[in-house]
Amino acid sequence: MRSAWIGLAFLLACGGRTQLGGTLGDSGADAGLPQPQAQGIVERSCAPNDGPAYSFALAGSPPMTCASTTATAGTVAISIWSPFPTGPGSYPIGGSGSTAFVCATGPNDCVMATHGTLVLTELSATPGGKSAGSYTLFLPDGTVVTAGFADAVFCDTPPMCG
Repeated sequence: MRSAWIGLAFLLACGGRTQLGGTLGDSGADAGLPQPQAQGIVERSCAPNDGPAYSFALAGSPPMTCASTTATAGTVAISIWSPFPTGPGSYPIGGSGSTAFVCATGPNDCVMATHGTLVLTELSATPGGKSAGSYTLFLPDGTVVTAGFADAVFCDTPPMCG
């Protein structure tokens, strides 16, 4: 179940690459970019210091589910641990408290965002609970990926940290 996140961590360490370009805004005008959709999952995960974190896997075609957590084409993966989300709010992406990736074709074709924002309007950490909000991610080539999401299902799978 952790294969998608392990793959993304590997990309962080090894420098994943993608052919993304242009800008994707609310209009979704650039058909060459992954089209974020209002679907996905939220899981408990581990921060680099083994503290608590949440991982969001959004969009993707087909979208990830609690039973199938391998990143697919168009997956947006966000992990955040500092500040640890405890409810609705705006959380910075990048720096030492979070990471985000956009995967163009799957888990081996991802690029890490340089910075951005995750805005949660709803956060549920109960099995089957739903989370909602939006994200804006800035990629190294200047691409901006932004979308809203709703009904991201919370998967109650304890992480294996340490």
